[in-house]
Amino acid sequence: MSLRFRANPSFREGLLFISDMIYNVVMNKKDNKTKRIAKGAKQAIPAKNEMIVLLEAMRDDIKIVAEGNSALNQKIDNVHQSLNQKIDDNHNDTKSSFQTIFRYLSDIDNELKSIKSEITELKVALNEKADKEKLLELERRVISLEKELATLR
Repeated sequence: MSLRFRANPSFREGLLFISDMIYNVVMNKKDNKTKRIAKGAKQAIPAKNEMIVLLEAMRDDIKIVAEGNSALNQKIDNVHQSLNQKIDDNHNDTKSSFQTIFRYLSDIDNELKSIKSEITELKVALNEKADKEKLLELERRVISLEKELATLR
């Protein structure tokens, strides 16, 4: 399991506080436990000056890590902001495109309704015209019958 620390002022201050605490403990406090361990140990405890140098180096390293962590956090925030902007732009473009397509399809739907209405009118007109042709045919027949009837009289 890996732990991710988000670099923020409290994290950086916490690291510096810990390194300062360690430094202060070594510099100011002489612990009896440390003396007992030193007596029983085969290796000598490093001199106080060596510990000071080591702790100062650790403090500098912790500062570098904290600053690097802050810089990485800033980069991540910039990338995050940039990606959010791109997503918003793409969303707006897509929304605009869909609105345009919807208007276009609405226009096509209106034209289709108009064409259907015209077709219905044409069907009615054709039916009426066919009836007129039948009427004209009947009139011709009546006229011809009247002529025959007139000749017979």
